[in-house]
Amino acid sequence: MDFLRALTFPVSVKGWLRPALTAVLVQFIPMVGTAAVAGWLYKIFLQTHSDPHADHGLPRWDNLIEILGNGLTLIISFLVFLLPLVLFFIADLFAAFLSTLATGLLGEEVSTFMRGLVTGQYEAIFVAIGALFTIAYMIPMFIVYWAALMRFENSGSFLAFMEFTENLQLAWDYREQFILAFLFVVIGGVMTVVIFTISVVGLFLIFPFFGGFMAHIVGQLAAQIDAAGDTDPVQPMVAATTRRSG
Repeated sequence: MDFLRALTFPVSVKGWLRPALTAVLVQFIPMVGTAAVAGWLYKIFLQTHSDPHADHGLPRWDNLIEILGNGLTLIISFLVFLLPLVLFFIADLFAAFLSTLATGLLGEEVSTFMRGLVTGQYEAIFVAIGALFTIAYMIPMFIVYWAALMRFENSGSFLAFMEFTENLQLAWDYREQFILAFLFVVIGGVMTVVIFTISVVGLFLIFPFFGGFMAHIVGQLAAQIDAAGDTDPVQPMVAATTRRSG
């Protein structure tokens, strides 16, 4: 995987400014902006996977219906992957509510632990547990989601995101490549935040530009898995990519 190419590909071809500015502006459209940018980033993934060494530049904003459809699919599927994390925080809030209710019912008989929970003495512990759980879940979640994205490209079916066993197996079979891609994304994310938070205007550039970087890295990853000779389910994606980008 080429880290520098993923950072610089947006400006590798003339005419990059128009699609870049379009992405920056489109993200502010209510309801559909995020989906549109997500679908556009998916086009970056597709073109990179088709030929990771070519200077594709930024894709054009054509076929908006397809862009929106792909974007909505990616957002919904990502929310499905986030569901366990959401349920964890709901359970955490519910536990806090029960502790408050129990204190009101038990009064002076409430246990020392429960009293500490309500008065905030254990707040730092629960915050730490929540943070650790979030990190422990998000890292493998992103990796497995990328595997699901590759299988979705091959099949074109939303069910590819729901086949958790197959997605996990693909990520495990190529765990070294997936972990390297994740490290690249983390480093690129830190660099993007540092660079673009220098000015207020730069904050609006983080989503499209970091998203493009990540899409390029994952596209390189998919091509690398192809080169490793995996014929099921990733190898057919080259043909699928050629058909879609053509």
